[in-house]
Amino acid sequence: MQPPAQPPPHLVGRPSDGASAGIELGVTARLCLRWHRRAKWLCEHHLGFAGRLVQLANRIVTGSDIDLNASLSPDMLIPHTIGVVIGATAIVERGVVLMPHVVLGAKSHAAKGRRHPHICEDAVVGAGAVLLGPITIGAGARVGANAVVVKDVAPGATVIGIPARPTGATKPQAD
Repeated sequence: MQPPAQPPPHLVGRPSDGASAGIELGVTARLCLRWHRRAKWLCEHHLGFAGRLVQLANRIVTGSDIDLNASLSPDMLIPHTIGVVIGATAIVERGVVLMPHVVLGAKSHAAKGRRHPHICEDAVVGAGAVLLGPITIGAGARVGANAVVVKDVAPGATVIGIPARPTGATKPQAD
């Protein structure tokens, strides 16, 4: 049996699949949230044009569209930012994971008050899921990939399908 060949010099010190270390460390996810916070700060300090420019750069570079009025926890995670859309009155708490192509949208722009989802801490939203309206996703809940959620989800519940329905499985609660 032959020993494994040495990797080419340009791949030494990189992950085994040859992907760049920046992708492995989630640079675009951190960049997306950092730019959102900077754009929001600029708009809050009467520098709206500069804030909109930062928001536009964020949209172009990371492929996500996050409204400046959205309330996002700095501890949330978007592993792959492409296609993520977050509406103006959305609230995302700490520990939430949003996978690619997730939409936190409104049912109607004519409604007053909160029009977008509120996602409580430690929830996971699968790739391609669409959450519409002023719904609440409970703490520790899981939303399956490509689910369309239009009603509240109980804490610890798992929902899948179009329209999303509980699977009967719940996340085990820590004592």
